[in-house]
Amino acid sequence: MTATVFTEWNTEIPGTEQDPALHEAFATFALDVVAQTMPAFFDFLNANDAKVVAGRHIFSYSTPAAPEVWVDVPAMANRLNFLPWAEPHETAH
Repeated sequence: MTATVFTEWNTEIPGTEQDPALHEAFATFALDVVAQTMPAFFDFLNANDAKVVAGRHIFSYSTPAAPEVWVDVPAMANRLNFLPWAEPHETAH
């Protein structure tokens, strides 16, 4: 059982940029941040086969038990505030 992560570069979401390498990089980064900062939450996401939407300043999840319910996690969204492959000045808003 593992969580499935969707990003703005996901190849499964119509209308997105569709870059598998960037999707994989950001999805891995997001899960690494969760695992390091909230290990019990990471275990919860994986144990429940959660679907996760992760992006800069965005982190929401849904579980198969209630697929229509999406839960925002601001504490995690605040940690995803940059692109791991870019220099900080390149991602400033």
